[in-house]
Amino acid sequence: MASMFSRGDGAAASAKTYWWIGIALGQLCAFVNATSAAASTALESKHVYLPAWQTFFAYCAIGGAYGPMYYARVRRDESGGGYAWSKLKKYVALAAIDVEANYFVTLAFKYTSMTSVTLLDSAAIPFAMALSAVALKSKYTKAHVVGACLAFGGLSVLVLSDATAKGSSTASVANAPLGDFLTIVAAALSSLYAA
Repeated sequence: MASMFSRGDGAAASAKTYWWIGIALGQLCAFVNATSAAASTALESKHVYLPAWQTFFAYCAIGGAYGPMYYARVRRDESGGGYAWSKLKKYVALAAIDVEANYFVTLAFKYTSMTSVTLLDSAAIPFAMALSAVALKSKYTKAHVVGACLAFGGLSVLVLSDATAKGSSTASVANAPLGDFLTIVAAALSSLYAA
């Protein structure tokens, strides 16, 4: 494995660079998600409920960054942009699903704790696995299935503990079961565009 990334091999060095860039971008995404969750919790504690506006500026930034690149790709296409424009319908549909998923997860902060929202939002991974197994005929190993089952088991325990909590910190939120439900809906919607 060490010889794979030797200095003499340009392709291997390039692969290692891309690997580190992927790690850095993943960490940046995790930081942005954590900051968004903390901001949602802070706004909720001040009784400010703006789930649509909280994500509006993120989508403006994404559109401002990727819109010109997409337009340039369409203009560069020799066939007059038929391929790229036909894909635009799919991108718009996926964007609408993504907006709704983010709306629901941001709205969930009004009803449940940041911990519950963060943990329940991770249900998108087992949902995406199930959806890709059904729709895309993906195959998973026993370890994948066991991991997904453990994740669903843990999520079930979290939902049940939120529903039955009395006198604890989760009982002080407005309606923890509703918040958990909104987060699970958001995770299911997220799995639609992740798969």
